[in-house]
Formats: sequence, C-alpha cells, structure tokens
Amino acid sequence: MTWKPVVATDEPQRRNNDSLTKYLDDDKARVETRIVALESSSVRLIERQKLAASAASVTLTPPASGYRSLEMVAHWQDASTGDLDLRLRFNADTAANYSYYSIQDVSTLAPAAVQVSSGTYIRVGTGYDTTYRFSVSTIKIPEYQNNTHKSLVHTSYNPRVATGQAAEVGGGIWHSTAAITSIVLSASTGNLASNSSFSLYGYPL
Repeated sequence: MTWKPVVATDEPQRRNNDSLTKYLDDDKARVETRIVALESSSVRLIERQKLAASAASVTLTPPASGYRSLEMVAHWQDASTGDLDLRLRFNADTAANYSYYSIQDVSTLAPAAVQVSSGTYIRVGTGYDTTYRFSVSTIKIPEYQNNTHKSLVHTSYNPRVATGQAAEVGGGIWHSTAAITSIVLSASTGNLASNSSFSLYGYPL
C-alpha cells in the first residue's frame, strides 16, 4: 500500500491549512524572540578565581561595556587566627573616598550597626579562620558604568565569629566619577585562605 499526502481539494480546507501554517510560523517567531530575550537578560559568569595558596587580596576585572550591573559571590576564609573583615576597593583606590553602612546580627548578641562616612574601603562581610567553615558574601553593583558615584549592596553570612554565627546586610558608595576598571577584595588583617573563591557575574544590557 502506498501512502499519499492529504491535499486540500476545496478552497475552505486550503484556507484552513494556510491559516495553520501562518500560526505555526508566527509561534516559532515568538519562541525565537523569547529565547533571545532570555539570553540577553540572563546573568553570565565573567571571571572566577580560586586561590591555590593564601593571598592578601584578589582583583577582578569587569568589562568596560556590554553589561548593566555586576554581582560578585565570595566564598572565603581567614588564613590567620580570629575574625577579619572582607574589604572592597575600586581601581585599587586606597584614599578616603568611600562610605558604608551595615547591620550585623550575631547569634549571641544584639544587632549592631556600623557607619563610616570617609573610609578607605567598603566592608562587605566578616570571616573566621580555617578552624571553621567558609563565609559567604554576595555583592551587587547596579548601573556600574554610570559616571556618578558608584553604589553597592551586600549580604554576608559568617558561620563562626568569636561570639557565635553572624549575618550582615549593608551598602556603600565609592565617591568617584571614574569608570570601574578593577574590583579589589582584601582581608583586613593577614591573608585570605587557600581554596577561597571569588566569582564575578554580569547582567547584559
């Protein structure tokens, strides 16, 4: 038996077939447009560094164009003994061009706020030494290509400080109109421990 394709033999059936073909073509176009939109809005990994040995700092380099906002994830420990802060600077600027505000909630203490108006860095988390688990900090920098002052927000979790676990939320500003060409993350004292990792992501324009 030979199978033959069904061919419309009257005008109404042909119009129905034409309408179905047009609908399928339009639907395909809509799907392709949606895929392009999703790809352009999805976060993309720009750079990731994992320390093979302890280091005082890590430098991440954002692209000059193509992205609207940046996000960093730090998974880190202190290579020395005791507590330390994770500090952020832009373009290795060590002058007093930063201000920040953060609230830290320690499990065994009342929440405490820290405000610095003319600092040489922005604090974006606290950590402890390698006796305990890694701390986690997330940092978001919206509209990082703006020529006005650059602002950020951050959250962090420290599984062990001298007085218990700690969670922190805060924000800060770099009082400069310069373009961001590098982001430096450093330990307040000593070094960041080996196997600490730092990832930079971007949200495309």
